[in-house]
Amino acid sequence: MITDAFVITSEVTIDAEDAGLLAAAFQARVRLVEAAPGFQRIEVWSDLARPGVFLMVSWWDTADAFRAYMRSEDHRISHARIAGPPHKPRGTGVRRFGVLPDMPSGSAAPGASAAPLRCPVAALRQGADEDPPREVARSSSP
Repeated sequence: MITDAFVITSEVTIDAEDAGLLAAAFQARVRLVEAAPGFQRIEVWSDLARPGVFLMVSWWDTADAFRAYMRSEDHRISHARIAGPPHKPRGTGVRRFGVLPDMPSGSAAPGASAAPLRCPVAALRQGADEDPPREVARSSSP
């Protein structure tokens, strides 16, 4: 599979009443990761439906670049700042993704059909109301 990046998501959970502490810690982070070879960017998302649940999403050139950072002294220093009990956040999930290259409008990825895709949400809704199904152009863009 050809990818433009490697993305890792880490879900972190903390008691809802301590969510502000974790949000402040993310905002005051030491930012050592930003100098790591292959690092592209990081975002921290706060789950609006589940207070105290955060998703850290980081983009890397390759999985190897991410693994090298995870073994680095900078990573150890960054994580040494994490609060201990009773305010210690818990890792509740990690997922790894490859990012598909963006294709110019109207072109298809190698081996893919150029025919438009049916929007699955529109197809589900079709039975619920009279909206016709929408066509979605084939693209890797969200």
